[in-house]
Amino acid sequence: MTEKTQNLQQEADLLETAIAEEIENIQDKIWHKFKIGLSIAFVGIGTFWILKKWLDYPLRLQDFFPSQEENSADETEKREKYNPPQSQKDLDIVAMIKREIAMFLLAIAKQKIYELLAKIQNYENEPNNEDE
Repeated sequence: MTEKTQNLQQEADLLETAIAEEIENIQDKIWHKFKIGLSIAFVGIGTFWILKKWLDYPLRLQDFFPSQEENSADETEKREKYNPPQSQKDLDIVAMIKREIAMFLLAIAKQKIYELLAKIQNYENEPNNEDE
């Protein structure tokens, strides 16, 4: 009877350690995914903040495509409010530069997000080294 109890106790201990290791493994995976999600969120928020605050550039989809009505009265009033009066050619150049910077920053953010997603995929596809 004592031998059976010892065997059962050993099996229970093995199961207990296996469960504890599995819980730690699950917690590590959750923490890793949380950090990656947080990183993606910070990249998106940082890109938005840079475009909005530093470049004073409103984020609109129409701004990424050439528009025919860039010389509307509202835009010229806003430009005159923040900038001294300049020629229309200078204003177009500044708008083009802002648009190109915004596209560049969005491309960098997109690249970083793809890199993070590739890291996630590689992390999930790694074989577990628990047998060693």
